[in-house]
Amino acid sequence: MLALLFGAIFVASFAIPAEKQDISGVWKGDAEWHNREFSCAYKGKFILNLQQNDDKFTGTWQVQVTELTRGPNPAIKEVCFEPGTYPAINIDGAVSDSNFWYILSPPLKIKFEGSFANDMMEAIAKDCVNRCPQGAGEILGSISGHKSD
Repeated sequence: MLALLFGAIFVASFAIPAEKQDISGVWKGDAEWHNREFSCAYKGKFILNLQQNDDKFTGTWQVQVTELTRGPNPAIKEVCFEPGTYPAINIDGAVSDSNFWYILSPPLKIKFEGSFANDMMEAIAKDCVNRCPQGAGEILGSISGHKSD
């Protein structure tokens, strides 16, 4: 009888659906990116403050540029972001299981696609105009971070 009870508990444990992951919270980490022409390359830190509602989320993105490297082509007269902390930018995105995407609001329109598990996240940044389809855009950089709250 005891074996039957343990067997029923064992089977029932597989029938319980997995808890949906929540991306809400404050995320911090490292970022590396460049512009299209590679005339400005950056390293820095990011802070994401996210609030999830079902499979959507909103929040803010803030970046601190800690290192700027100007490209070798003198013909490109690109104005680069100087090192420093920049104001937060609104974002909106979506989450599915452990994957997510979000787009920085105008004027940048850069799309991030990534994954998260527990308190770690990774994403790539893609060049994007308006709402680009999944998988579109040139890779411009990456972020890697952790949940800090």
